[in-house]
Amino acid sequence: MANRSAPRTTGGGPLPSLPLVRALAAVLDRSASARRPAQATRKVADAERQRRAYEQLIPDSQSEYSRGLHRSAPNTALGLGWGALGYGAGKILGTDPKFQFGDNALQMLNSPLQWGDRAVTLGNVQVYGRKLHPDTEVPRYDKQGKVRLGDHEEAHTYQAQRLGVDYIPAVVRAARFGRHSPMERDADDFAAETGRRRR
Repeated sequence: MANRSAPRTTGGGPLPSLPLVRALAAVLDRSASARRPAQATRKVADAERQRRAYEQLIPDSQSEYSRGLHRSAPNTALGLGWGALGYGAGKILGTDPKFQFGDNALQMLNSPLQWGDRAVTLGNVQVYGRKLHPDTEVPRYDKQGKVRLGDHEEAHTYQAQRLGVDYIPAVVRAARFGRHSPMERDADDFAAETGRRRR
């Protein structure tokens, strides 16, 4: 006859008592409840940061926009050169290169000189590789969701208009932060806010 007072076991150890299970469940529930407000707070902070990035990059007036184009003209000249080289190489290699206007820039598509999954913005020129298009959804640099690539690159055009000839040195300096680059984070935030306003 089995001893009814002996604790039940599962493969070698006694089962936890019911009060212990209840206590553990209460701790886990409190932990989950504590995370919920933190997640909500983070979402609000993210939305505020995205709104600020958008508003800081968009020029305040038409005259400020025009001054920005003038400040960024040397960057745009480099972009036109890079885009023209890509267009010529694309015609020779048969990648079907195209130019179009959009996202505050002249956009060069299907450049064989641009790595397949990359785009670059120089002034008010955006050059896209063969695997990308401005409407491509790409991961944010911080891996927290996706943004439309054209919106991300548009933010870089406004950065270039604000910084003028200091734009390229600023991009190079920021690149040392990798995926934590402040310029890329601001571009992602701008793109997220642009996408939200488009809906």
